[in-house]
Amino acid sequence: MSRNINIGILHGETLNAGDWILIHAGFAVEKIDEQTARNQMSALHDYTGADAELGEPQFAGFDDDSAD
Repeated sequence: MSRNINIGILHGETLNAGDWILIHAGFAVEKIDEQTARNQMSALHDYTGADAELGEPQFAGFDDDSAD
């Protein structure tokens, strides 16, 4: 799955494929480290009460041309 994300809030931030980005409502809000991302996913899992394990995160490709 892929979708367009507005990265305007992160203007000036260096973004590379594989970076962890906190996204809310289609906006890239903050570049975060992997541990923070996993903590956030775990908290969301706890909050929703889902029975399934988190599994591996899903990634969408980062297209440098979209940053213009």
